[in-house]
Amino acid sequence: ESISRGTIDGGLMAYGTAVAYRLPGLVKSGTTGENFGSGAITYTISLAKWKALPENVRKVFDQVGESVTRKACETITKGVEADMAKLKEGGVALVKLPASDRDTVDRALSGVAEEWAKDLDARNLDGTPVLAAFRNALK
Repeated sequence: ESISRGTIDGGLMAYGTAVAYRLPGLVKSGTTGENFGSGAITYTISLAKWKALPENVRKVFDQVGESVTRKACETITKGVEADMAKLKEGGVALVKLPASDRDTVDRALSGVAEEWAKDLDARNLDGTPVLAAFRNALK
């Protein structure tokens, strides 16, 4: 509603959210090729409970978890592609940010991941090693 009234000019959201809010027709453009993060739903148990499970049960959880994660990524990727197509069909131009704007975004977000890791470290959780492992996995 705020976009339709001109109260706000835009927002930061997933393609699927833009489609669900019926933004094609209200917005003229969106970005592509950016990664501002996303959300995920997980089912978790405490480390103490995990360690109490028999090894064979943990192994099954690990195997199934890996399989479900890969399938979820495939499904999400297909959904993103479909949502991008819906936006384009609705007249939304998806544009890649110029290098100068990309640099501005990178500078603005440069410390976010480290701040997240330090916050976890301060709570005796492995924020810094997890961040390093994540970045290494992206290479």
